[in-house]
Amino acid sequence: RTPHRSAQTPGGHLTPPAWRRVSAGPLAGLEMFLHTGHGRSLSDRIVAGTYEPELLSPIVEWAGRGGHLYDIGAHVGYVAYAWVHHGGAGAEAFEPLPTNADIIAQGATRNGLATVRVHQVALSDANTTAHLRANATNLSASSMAYLEHQGGVAERRDSAEYAASQSIVVPVRSLDGLGRPIDGLGPLP
Repeated sequence: RTPHRSAQTPGGHLTPPAWRRVSAGPLAGLEMFLHTGHGRSLSDRIVAGTYEPELLSPIVEWAGRGGHLYDIGAHVGYVAYAWVHHGGAGAEAFEPLPTNADIIAQGATRNGLATVRVHQVALSDANTTAHLRANATNLSASSMAYLEHQGGVAERRDSAEYAASQSIVVPVRSLDGLGRPIDGLGPLP
């Protein structure tokens, strides 16, 4: 099934995201579930291959050496996909927002990135549950999600990204706690 989520564009209209093919850059040829903006949105920069080049450059370089990457707060899978696409042995994508975790898993399947494993948990220092504050209606703004007891991005709390945020309860695990099966999650490699 395709996740249902809308994203607000600068004109205030909601546009449904869709599977879009990345046209340039390190993820060229891959499909990602993104909304359509007006050329400057996060999604449009991902498709154009211009989003966070300073982050992807070392990811691409190091991925060729193999090994596993832990993508903590994986959002829509951007870093995990890049790692595996460029030769990394596997990526563990930790994403507590259910819709985003589903997007990552579907994208991994669509793109033949079988070694991207999704863990629908937040990482912290305990095995518990917590309230995640996230904008569940805006795919780009969901990257600003945070655990309420951990704080957030203080200077942005009054921003549009948080205006429509909601609180949902999510599982929280310590990375050490994931070394053994917990709540149906298999052990990490």
